[in-house]
Amino acid sequence: MLFGKFTVEIDFKQGGTFLFSDGKEYKAYHTEVRTWKHLNFFEHECFLTARVPRIMDSYNKVKTGTVPWAQSGSGFTLLYEAFAMLLIEQEMPVSKVSQPLRETSPRIWRIFNHWISKAVSKDDLSDIRQSGGIDETSSSKGHNDVTIGIDIETKIQPLNEFIKTVKAHWSGIVIYLKSRITAGVIEGINNNIQLAKRRARGYCNISNFINMIYFLCGKLKFDYPQYPS
Repeated sequence: MLFGKFTVEIDFKQGGTFLFSDGKEYKAYHTEVRTWKHLNFFEHECFLTARVPRIMDSYNKVKTGTVPWAQSGSGFTLLYEAFAMLLIEQEMPVSKVSQPLRETSPRIWRIFNHWISKAVSKDDLSDIRQSGGIDETSSSKGHNDVTIGIDIETKIQPLNEFIKTVKAHWSGIVIYLKSRITAGVIEGINNNIQLAKRRARGYCNISNFINMIYFLCGKLKFDYPQYPS
């Protein structure tokens, strides 16, 4: 049970300069007070409040500074968002994650979708040569289907090296083994997806469902702070 609110105020000295993306330092001509929700401090909700500088750059354009403890435009600190992602990674449905974090499910979904979209945009698919398996699943009963393509080339490559030494008329064996491996990979991934659907009791939002599939099966790399395992 939380009993109160704990606020940490962060400020800067008058006349201080700030480094912006163009590599130049500027003095603030104006500031904007912003607040970010942080992890609880004992039994108290914790918030960070800071004056964020606004500057006029060399092209006479107004720019607002960024802070190192939060992503631009977010109302949460990076550690708060990382903890939310950690709870989801521990197979907690988003509706349950929102309870200990004392936030609404839509706001937790926005955190989740942001980091999934960012990781997917950075995912390197250049070494994928083929999509060896296709499967479909629905977001919930009677709702939209999602098609899943699965690359299995890396899984069958050692087998292909061996098959090169086998007589040419044994090519049917290759087809048989490929189909068995493909089915096994698809079945394993599909089981993870079905488990996520059961925990969440279905997904009304198709984008949330697609991002959850990426999260569970995409082997994405995230750049938010990582908690030690």
